[in-house]
Amino acid sequence: MSWVDPRLRWDDSNNSEFKKIDHLQVRRSDVWVPDLEVLNRFQDVAHDLSPLPLVWVHGDGTVYYVPRQTYQTPCRFNMHKFPYDSQHCQIILGSWAYLSNEVDFHLYRNGTDQQLLVEHNDFVLNILNTTRVETTFGGISAHFVELYVDIFLARRAKFFYYMYLMPADIMVFILPFVHLLPPSSESRQALLGAILISAILMLNTLNEFMPSYASDEVPQPLKLYLACMMSTLISIFGSCVTMSLARTDAKTGRVPRAIQKILTVCTPCKQAQRNEHASYQLLHLEKMLQMSAEGEENGEELHSANNGTDNTEEARQLHQQEQRGTMKILQQLVSELQLVRYREQVKVEWVNFAQLVDKIFVIGFFISGICLLKYNHF
Repeated sequence: MSWVDPRLRWDDSNNSEFKKIDHLQVRRSDVWVPDLEVLNRFQDVAHDLSPLPLVWVHGDGTVYYVPRQTYQTPCRFNMHKFPYDSQHCQIILGSWAYLSNEVDFHLYRNGTDQQLLVEHNDFVLNILNTTRVETTFGGISAHFVELYVDIFLARRAKFFYYMYLMPADIMVFILPFVHLLPPSSESRQALLGAILISAILMLNTLNEFMPSYASDEVPQPLKLYLACMMSTLISIFGSCVTMSLARTDAKTGRVPRAIQKILTVCTPCKQAQRNEHASYQLLHLEKMLQMSAEGEENGEELHSANNGTDNTEEARQLHQQEQRGTMKILQQLVSELQLVRYREQVKVEWVNFAQLVDKIFVIGFFISGICLLKYNHF
């Protein structure tokens, strides 16, 4: 800052030796310095960092003073769009001791010299505006001068994206493909557990990074990781459901008719499985017919032989017993084959139903993942 003190002027002196001096450096305590303070500070980190504060005094009475001081001022961050956020901070400068008619503060060069600012690692300075305002306090008729310095900062988002957002994007991308794995596979359960643990750890890390002076709005990355956790829990629940469906046996019964119709339309391999079961049935029927024909031929040969030798009642009874035994064996074989076919058909239906549920989860997680990524990045 600079001001004019007529008491320190020497350029109008008649002494030629004084006119040869362009400026002097004197101690800050040896001259008058205006009372300019940061009005909205809440802590002085360091005051007068230079070992010997000096001021520059020119011959026309102009005094230049650059104080090396560090203050902390409140700045409420809006982290809703982190890491693509921009922040607005304000510094209020003024005097506690002088009125506007005693010391009048004005903006230096109608702005602030940005070359004197130190570059920050996390933010880029977009706009720096200064405004002069005259205010009154209480019943005082005179005005106090306040200088408002508005600072608009934009975060360097690249590092924070790779650090905090990319893991969430990977989790959202992987989650739909988890349901393409077999329901009872160990890799599926391990992958879901890894996603859940990673989301919890990243949520904890991001929560520690967020400043305590941030606004009440929840940052989007926190929402994204919470959504990942909820989606993973839903996926684990869905995996348990599909695993239970895939392991359903014939004791539970067949799939309801409405679901059977849906499976007929939505499951491409259903018709092939039916054809496979039909060929399996025909094969066993051919075997049973062949066995029955052989039994009849043997019975006829035995009956003709008995007629040729001794056509007795005992021979006829023996032939009938053999036929009854053969038919009983055939009936048992047919019933066993039908039971096997029924069990396989029921198992295939429940497995297809589990696969259909997995496809629904894949579509649901894919759509929700696109919505989450679009909401957090655009």
